[in-house]
Amino acid sequence: MDRNFDGFETVWDRVMQDKVPEKPMDEASRLRFFMDKEAEAAAYYQALAQKCTLRKNANAFMAMSGDEQKHLRMLQSAYFLLTGDSYRPKKPVVKQQGMLAMLRSRHQSEIKSAEGYETASADTRITNISQICKSFVPEERAHIRKIEEIIRKIIG
Repeated sequence: MDRNFDGFETVWDRVMQDKVPEKPMDEASRLRFFMDKEAEAAAYYQALAQKCTLRKNANAFMAMSGDEQKHLRMLQSAYFLLTGDSYRPKKPVVKQQGMLAMLRSRHQSEIKSAEGYETASADTRITNISQICKSFVPEERAHIRKIEEIIRKIIG
C-alpha cells in the first residue's frame, strides 16, 4: 500500500491551529470566564426544565441550575476578594434547540467545565480559588452522569 503524505503538513497545521494553547489567562480573567459559563449553564438548565414533560427530569434540571447558580455566587465572591470589584455576567441567550440537541450541547459543556476546573485548581497559586475550583469538579461530573442518564431514557 503506497501512502502519499504530500500536503500532510499543511493539513496538520490547519487541524492543529485550534489546538495551540492560548496565552494563559490571569486569575481575574479566568474567574470572569468561569462566571460567564456558570450563568450560561444555569440559564440552559432552566430552559431544559421548562421543556420537560416529566416532572422528575424538570426537577433534575432545576437542581442542576441551582448548582450552577451556587457556583456563580462562589466565583463572584472569589472575584471580589481577588480584585475588590464585582462582576455580573451578561444575561445569557439560550439557543432554541430540540431537547436532545440541548442535552448534547450541555453534556459537552459540562465535560469542558470539569476539565477547566481541574486545570484551574492545579494551576492557580491562590488557595481559595484552587479549593473552589476543586470543589466544583465532582458536581460537574455528576451533571455529566445525570445528562447521560436522561438521554438514555429519552432515546431508549
